[in-house]
Amino acid sequence: IFSAHRRLLFPWLVNRVDRILVSSLDYAKHSALAELDVDDRIEEHPFGVDQERFRPGVELELRERHGIPHKTPVLLFVGGLDTAHSFKGLPQLLEALEALVEFDWQLVVVGEGSLKETYRALAQSKGIDARVTFAGSVSHDDLPRYYRLADFHLFPSTKRAEAFGLVALEAASSGIPTIASDLPGVRTLVQDGDTGLLVPPGDVDALKRAIMVFLEQGDVRERWGMSARMNAQKKYAWDPLID
Repeated sequence: IFSAHRRLLFPWLVNRVDRILVSSLDYAKHSALAELDVDDRIEEHPFGVDQERFRPGVELELRERHGIPHKTPVLLFVGGLDTAHSFKGLPQLLEALEALVEFDWQLVVVGEGSLKETYRALAQSKGIDARVTFAGSVSHDDLPRYYRLADFHLFPSTKRAEAFGLVALEAASSGIPTIASDLPGVRTLVQDGDTGLLVPPGDVDALKRAIMVFLEQGDVRERWGMSARMNAQKKYAWDPLID
């Protein structure tokens, strides 16, 4: 059904519109739009982020609540834990962390879903369950606090189902860098070697090496976190975007 829509209805619709608004030109160039003659009608209108809500800071109370030692680096994953969001890459992340047990770290997983217990069992089978905190679904007010709790953010999606990556933008606005998969759209938000690191989708070894960089070089992750915040302020503040 979707194939028929893409071949027949989608071109018919697109050829009858004056403007096509996309969140990322990069994603548009790798989507079904790339097969059509629409370049002169595409406009990029990225999502913005509330930079007062998502701002840098320290969350000692959350550290205490989850029993995380003061100096232990906190890694953050935010995403649905159900089948529909299985492309978010949490199994690959757990596999990468299994090879980094000699480092000090704690992974905090924010999200809820039917696969949560499966992921919890996977962490246990790899012997890292004590170092993985499943925070569950958090409130609207608490979500920014979890970004402030973290030292860096992980976004290891494995498929192009990601079109933009709002979580990477929220992390950037919170002043922390992101390790993300090199996917169309997502790589617009994460500038490799400046606001974070990009790795090939599904490449566990590359993901492990990228995490190791941030675990070994705290000054780098702090510097890139500040750069991420500045980039978010420059390109993704809501008021200029709406204007």
